[in-house]
This record gives sequence, structure tokens and C-alpha cells, in this order.
Amino acid sequence: MPFRVQPLAFRISLAITVLLGALVVGLTIWQTGHTRRHLERALLDDAVQSSNLVLLALEGYLQSTTLRSEPHDLSAFLRAIGEQSGVRHARIHARGSLVRASNRPEEIGRRVDLSAEGCPACHSGAPGSGAVRPNDHYRIWMSPRGEREMRVIRPIPNAPACSEAPCHAHPPDRRVLGMLDINLSLANIDRVVGAVAWNMGLSGVAAGAVMIALVVFLVRRMVHRPIRGLIEGTRRIAGGDLDHRIPPDSGGDLGELAESFNAMTERLEERTRDLRLVSAAIDGGTNLMFLTDRDGRILFANRRFQEVTQYSAEEAIGQTPRILKSGDVPQALYEEMWATILAGRSWRGTVKNRTKSGGFYWADTLVMPVADGDGRITHFFASQDDITDRVQAKERIEHLTWQDALTGLPNRARFVDLVERCLQEARAAGEPAAVALLDLDRFHLVNDTFGHGKGDEHVRRVGEVLRGLVAARTFPGAARAAVARLGGDDFAVLLPGSEPGEALAVAEHIRRSVDDLPPLGDSGGLTASVGVAVFPTHAADAGELLAAADAALFRAKDAGRNRCHLFSPQDRDVEKMRTRIVWRERIQQALAEHRFVPWFQPILDLRDGGVHHYEALARLHLPDGQIVLPGAFIETAERFGLIGEIDRAIVESVMRSEARSPRSGEPPAFAMNLSAKVLGDPGMQAFIESRIRETGADPARLIFEITETAAIHDVGRARAFIDALRGLGCRFALDDFGVGFTSFAYLKEMRVDYIKIDGSFVRRLPESPHDRLFVGAMAGVARGMGIRTIAEFVENREIIRILVDMGVNFAQGFAIGKPAPDLLGPAAIESARALVPGAPAPVARP
Repeated sequence: MPFRVQPLAFRISLAITVLLGALVVGLTIWQTGHTRRHLERALLDDAVQSSNLVLLALEGYLQSTTLRSEPHDLSAFLRAIGEQSGVRHARIHARGSLVRASNRPEEIGRRVDLSAEGCPACHSGAPGSGAVRPNDHYRIWMSPRGEREMRVIRPIPNAPACSEAPCHAHPPDRRVLGMLDINLSLANIDRVVGAVAWNMGLSGVAAGAVMIALVVFLVRRMVHRPIRGLIEGTRRIAGGDLDHRIPPDSGGDLGELAESFNAMTERLEERTRDLRLVSAAIDGGTNLMFLTDRDGRILFANRRFQEVTQYSAEEAIGQTPRILKSGDVPQALYEEMWATILAGRSWRGTVKNRTKSGGFYWADTLVMPVADGDGRITHFFASQDDITDRVQAKERIEHLTWQDALTGLPNRARFVDLVERCLQEARAAGEPAAVALLDLDRFHLVNDTFGHGKGDEHVRRVGEVLRGLVAARTFPGAARAAVARLGGDDFAVLLPGSEPGEALAVAEHIRRSVDDLPPLGDSGGLTASVGVAVFPTHAADAGELLAAADAALFRAKDAGRNRCHLFSPQDRDVEKMRTRIVWRERIQQALAEHRFVPWFQPILDLRDGGVHHYEALARLHLPDGQIVLPGAFIETAERFGLIGEIDRAIVESVMRSEARSPRSGEPPAFAMNLSAKVLGDPGMQAFIESRIRETGADPARLIFEITETAAIHDVGRARAFIDALRGLGCRFALDDFGVGFTSFAYLKEMRVDYIKIDGSFVRRLPESPHDRLFVGAMAGVARGMGIRTIAEFVENREIIRILVDMGVNFAQGFAIGKPAPDLLGPAAIESARALVPGAPAPVARP
């Protein structure tokens, strides 16, 4: 029997055995003594009865004779008595213990020393000494021989009332003639009684053994087996076998206990099943989850915790969350957290943690205290949402917001912020500040002749020159100067503390540095024009200062380029006159003569290589046949409120082209630009709706492109405008995405269908890791929001391959097709399809 089972069954068996043994022994002893006494009494009664019979016989004998008869006659009678088993002697003696007759002839005539024989009847101070009463019976004593003896002394009545009493000289009762003395040995009786007692003891022991064996059997059956079943069942349950049930093969309390165990197991199985579901949900959750004790030691960590922190469960358990401490979180934040959770409240916050390998991750953390039934806090449960991607995306967005992707210099928004801060400090200190704007001369020829890639390289080299001049402090005030790229081939330099003469000297130094750059291949060298304006001489705030510098730059170019010019009041007047008189008349005449026409540039689907849609770009036809690009007239049109008319002309023309396109096969969609001036204009909205009805254009094939700056100028009006046209089936794209971008929240506000990644991030994707990082971030965020992406300025197959790997949806650029008055033909479409790696055969679009 196993040790774990033995004590209970053994103790029960032992207790019952002791009790039964004591009972059996007691009953055996009692029964043996009772039987011994009863048997002895019976035997003694037989002996007494024999003595009575002898006495009766003696009385009958005396009827015919007297005590004075011949002794041998009485002796013969007594010898007959003495022949009985166990009779040691039979005597008749009278006064003075004189033996008158005896079964032993040698005793006749002698006096018997009863005292020596130890007779308790008449001597040794025994009651009745000296006389034998008629009612005396017998005495039992231990003889000198070491065995029990019984002495029967009975008086012999004197029936005839003899005057000569043989027993005593003066007998107290003359009716007594003598005394009959029979001495019986009880050895045989003792042997018989002992044998009977021994047999009864053996029988009792046997009966006790049988009873004990029966008890042990019953204990094993009724106690040991059920307990053994309970132990085996609980061992299997403890080992995880919750399907096991203990058979209730016994009744009573143990059967009820087995049923209770089974009911408890069923409830435990249900709880375990629920806990497994909860554990699986926690372990497979997307959040990092871990449980600690009150001292902060980790007791459990799910798989996501191990994946992100790179600590295995074995490594984390027993440690505290301090292993994740990055050192970048203020200690006050941890103190606040502990004060909150120890008070029984949940705490939420964002923390930066360190992984096992030394990397970092950001987590939106929730810590909840866990209390027991008495309300005492015993554990803490932490859930962390890994927001590293969001934080990094935000950092990238902030980087895009303030930094130019091509040169790494501050962008326009950042430069304007720097100018405003500089002017605040200059105004407080009472010192001047200057701004120099630099524009590369005839830079558009480089792009048109050698491609945008060569142009980007020139821009990057100029940015490096300007950064180097400031870093090397090659001119006075360079320690406080700032350089920025405003866009395209425009640069700016902020010169705090510079007077007009000093600022003009710095501008000349910058111009010469650009002029001294060695030629870049066949594209040749570059020259630059610089315009300078000074605060507070030429302007009172940042906006006026930049406008004055821009006017000075225009005058430098108008004067022949490759020179510097310090602003004067006449410069702004010349610029205004030029734009208002010349270009306003050109635009108005072109609108009247319907010389604003759309040119179409294909946009490639990077999924299957098909042409998804075309962007309609505005072109101005001059009377001499020249084609003017938007850069020459857009600013003037916006300034004089003519941009809306240009938009209407292009939109109507595109709708008519869409309506004429074939409806079978894969009819293309068309994208059109809307300026900020018309976005949200109810008149433009009504115009678009009416033209859709008049031309019969399919709204699902119309895409309107808006710039992000236009969209965020008036978010409410823009959203209402977009929602109204989307209700007709039109779609929207956000153009120039990433340049001056403020917040991804506007994407959700605008509900656009596409974003167009600005070409400044796309041109140098093969050689610029930063550009790949930015484009990947924008594509990932857009994909997560259900918005498709279009990459601009795609100029070669390598860029297309990178865009496909990044998950960008569409591509637009010279590699696919240049803007043209007509749509692509079948051969051109197949050539474009071949640019996409692994593009399948054309499939019908839904």
C-alpha cells in the first residue's frame, strides 16, 4: 500500500482492531471466568450432593447399627466412598477428633490433627471452630500439597437421641452423634475447568481474528478503495486530465465525496476552458501584455511581448519592467504611475522602452491593479500598444514638414518660421536682418533638355555649396545665418544683424560660389541671380521682407541674370506692372479664343501595367503657335481672379473628351486640377454638375486633383465640396503630397481617393535611402487608410521597380509618357506595360 494511502486506512483498521481485540479479550475473559465459576460450582455441587447421598446412606446404615458398631463395618462403607475419583479420605470421627471409621485403616482409633491438615471447618480460627453445625457445608483451601482441596464436614444427626454422644463430651446439640469428614481433591476439577477455559480462550482468539480480518476487509473495501480512487483521480486531475471522473463505487459519505469531486472537476474544467480562451486571447493579442506581482516582478508575458522586447518568457519572468527602461522617460512619470496604481486606479501613458538588443519602441501603456477578495492589491496587469510605427511616421511627417527631401535643407515653411523668429529678436534688440533669395538662371532648360534627374543633381550641388558657406563661416554673420530651399531651383539665406551693404556683399559671395561650380557633364555650368531685402529698411514683417526680396530677385533677372540686386521701392512697381498688364491681357484673350486646352499624361497601374487614367494638364496656345506651360501664367491668373475661368475651360474640355471615349473595353478615367480659388466655390460645383449632365460624361471616370495647401485652407468648405461631387460618383486626389504637409488627419477629413506623392521624393529613389524611407512611409499610411497612391516624376524602370516593392499603386512620369494632346496608342500602352516587372496580360476592369 503506498505511503500516502496507508496512514488513514491503517489507522482506521488499527483503531477498529484494538477496539475489537479489547472487546474480544474482555468477553473471552469474562466468559471464561463465568464458565469456570459455573463449572466449578456445578462440580462442587455434585461433590456436595455426593456427600449428601453419603450422609443419607450413612443415616440409613445407622438405622441398623450404631457408632459403636464395629469400626471395620463403617470403614468398609467409607472405603467404598473413598474409591470415588478425587476422594483423598473419608472419616467418621467423634469427640477429640478420634477417628471411629476411615477409608484408611491406619487412621482408625487415632486422633486426627485437623489443624495440621489445615482444615478450615473446625480449626485454625475458622468460624464454627469446635463444633459442627447441622447446616455446615464445605470449605475450599489450598492444601500444603499446592493444590486446591474441598473438605466436606457434615454432622451426623442422632436420630434416636443417644445419650452417649461420640463427637464431644458435652455436645451443644445432643442430636449430633458425630461428624462425617470427606476430603476431596479439586485437581481434576481444575484441570477440567482449565481445559475448558483454554479452549474458550482459543475460540475467542479465533473469533477475534476472524472479526478483525472481516473488519480489515471491510475497511479496505469501504474506505481504502474509495480513498485510493479519490487520490488517483485527484492526481490525474492535478496532472491536467480534467476529463477524468472518479467512479462513485461506494455509498455514504465517500460516495458523496466522489460526486462532489466530480462536480468540482466539471466546474474546474469549465473555468479552465474559459481561462484557456482568455489566455489564448491574451497570448495571441496584438498588444504586449504582462502580469506582475505587487513588487513588480513579472509572472507572465505573452508572445507579442517577447516579439517586441526580444526577451523570452524565461528571461522576463522574475525580472521587473525596469529591464525595458530606456532612460528617456522622466522619473516623475514613473512616480506618477506607481502613485496611481498603488491607490487602486488604472494608469495610462505613453512611454519609450528599450528592447533586449538596445533598440527602442514606443508603447501606449495601460497598467491596472488587480485586487483580491478583501480589496488588497496583489498584482498588476499591463497592456502596451506598440505605436512605434505611428511615432516614427509622425517624426517622418514632421521631418517632411520642415525639411527639403532633396537637399536636406529647411523647406519654405521652416524658413518662414525662422524669419519670423529672427525678426522678433531683431525688433527687440533694435538690429537689422536681411534675406537673400537665390534663383538658378534658365534652370528649366536643364530639366527640359537633360531631364529632371540632371536638374536635381544641380539643385543638390547648390544646396551643398550654401550649406558649406554657412558652416565654414566664410562671410560675416555666418554663425547666425540659415539656408533653405524654397522649392524648385529657389534658395534663401537668412542673415541676422546684416545691414544693406553687408547683406549685398554676402549675396555677391554666394553668387560667385555658385558660378564657380564646375560643369556637370553635358549640362554645363550654372549661374544664379540673387535678390536682397533688409529689415526694417525695406519691410516691417516677414511676409513683406520675403516679398521685397522676391521683387529684387525679379529685377536681377530682368536686368540680365547672374547678378545681385538690393531691393528698392521701384522694383515692386515694375513687377506689378509687368504681371498685370502683359499676362492679364494674354490670359483674357486666350480665354476668349478658347486657347486653353488639356494635354494628357498617362498614369500607369503598377499592379497590371495598364494605363489607369490620364492627368489633364492645362496648356496655353499663343497666336504664334508656341505652347506655354502653367508656370508662366498661373500666378497672374490667380492674382487677377482668372484661375477659375481657366479651370472651367479645362474641366469642360476634359468632360467632352471623356464623353467621346469608347464605352467598351477599358475606357480611361481623367484627372483635372482645381485651384484653391475655386475649391469650395458653389458656382464651380454647380458648373461641374451642369456640365456632367450636358456632356454625358461618366462621373466615375472623373478625378479632381486639389493641392494639399488648397485643401487645408478652408477644411469645412473643401470637405463639403468634395462630399457633394463624390455623391455624384466623382473621385478626388490630393496633389503635391508631402510638400508643406501639416497633418495626416486632413486625409481623413477630406475623404480623398488618391494621394500624389510629390516628385521631389521620387526622382532619386534608387540612390537616396531617405527618399525611399519617406515614400514608403507615405505609401504605408495611405494604404492603412484605404487611399491609393500615385508617384509623380517617374523617369526610369528602376524607380518603377522600387515603387512596386513599396506597394505604391500608380506611377506618372516621362518614363511612361510625356504630356501630349492625344491619348496613348496601343503600341505605347504595351511599351508602358512592359515597364512593370511581371505585369500580367491585360484583364477587363470592373
